[in-house]
Amino acid sequence: MARRLVLVVVLLGAVLAGAAASLHAEPGPAIWAEPDPAAVVGRWRATIAWRGCAATGAARATLDVERDGSGYAVDLAPVLDGLGPAVLVPMAAKKLEATRDDLHVAWTTGKANRATLVVRFASGCTGTAALARESTGAPACDELAALEAVARRCDAAEAPEVSPADRATIAGVRVARTRAAATRTCTRHAVALRASLVEVGCVPAPFDAGGAIRIPECESLVVAIGRLARCNKVPADAKQRLMNGMQRVARWSTIAPDGRADENLETARQLCVRTREELDELLTLMSC
Repeated sequence: MARRLVLVVVLLGAVLAGAAASLHAEPGPAIWAEPDPAAVVGRWRATIAWRGCAATGAARATLDVERDGSGYAVDLAPVLDGLGPAVLVPMAAKKLEATRDDLHVAWTTGKANRATLVVRFASGCTGTAALARESTGAPACDELAALEAVARRCDAAEAPEVSPADRATIAGVRVARTRAAATRTCTRHAVALRASLVEVGCVPAPFDAGGAIRIPECESLVVAIGRLARCNKVPADAKQRLMNGMQRVARWSTIAPDGRADENLETARQLCVRTREELDELLTLMSC
């Protein structure tokens, strides 16, 4: 079964490569979004409430979240003894999830530097954590710090350098009289860094589907990939590759209207139908 899963992931990559060659166009805008990595990466303080548990976990914890491929690595041991490293994968515009045996973990982003983490066991034991991220004191500098952390974990990234003078300015963000100058400097560098990370695929492109033609067969394939990625029988590394594939399929599932729209639509439709059939068969075999 594991070999079959690997083959499907490889097939998905081949289909996407074929789509790129067949459509002779840049991918359309994404119709599927994930949380902004700059709103997730960082150090979080958790206040945790437990219910339905024979033995409860910690009331407070500190969690460090890092971008790991297309997912997010976090060690859950501080939340409850016996838990360990997990990789949360994007499942919606504001949600990350992980499944392992009888454990389901859901992370939902909220307002700036706020999130909710729910750890739920099949027994019904549930821990709900209100999360607050450590902040520099300025949203722009929080964004820059998170994007720099993403760049450090992404081999393809070549982050624009920040001069010593600008670093000194940014260091003044916690002082009221120098906060405005620090914010301007952080904003300038965050914009440039985000653009470079988007270009190499370390950070997803912003959501924008204006003016595009939607392809239902490809949207259906995105749903099937999501189902497989949620299945607790799928290893974490395979889930990351599937979620990468989901984002790329979502981008191919819209075609910018032009003179070749009919030809492009039919080519994309056939590619997505064939891949969806293969995934449906795999979902049945794995009982996902």
